[in-house]
Amino acid sequence: MLLEEIRNIKSRRSDLRSFGLTMGAVTGLIGVVLLWRGRDLYPYFLSVSGVFLAFGLLLPGVLKPFHKAWMTLALMMGWVMTRVILFVLFFLVVTPLGLTARILGRDVLGLKIDRDARSSYWIERTREEVKKKDYERQF
Repeated sequence: MLLEEIRNIKSRRSDLRSFGLTMGAVTGLIGVVLLWRGRDLYPYFLSVSGVFLAFGLLLPGVLKPFHKAWMTLALMMGWVMTRVILFVLFFLVVTPLGLTARILGRDVLGLKIDRDARSSYWIERTREEVKKKDYERQF
């Protein structure tokens, strides 16, 4: 499914223009911060910023491979982070709830075996008359 999403990345002219301007602004901002702090790397960031801004405004089509690579990286990071977040959520929320229920002796799903009670665990339900109206607008 991830590969299918990567194959279906759309690179419209407006997307490429937005990508070029955004990357130019971000790298320019980093360059300004580096200049302000007196670091030596600021000319490189400002140069890359100028290139992104120029291509974003004048020739957005040139940015297509960079856009595709950036979006592929973003999709892969999203895929990984989704699994990490779900993993953490499960072990921080679901596991403590289950352990607490076990410690307190709760049988939430009714799975305890009661050998003395009855010969069957079948739960009888009362049957109500089914009407045509019950099938309409079910939700």
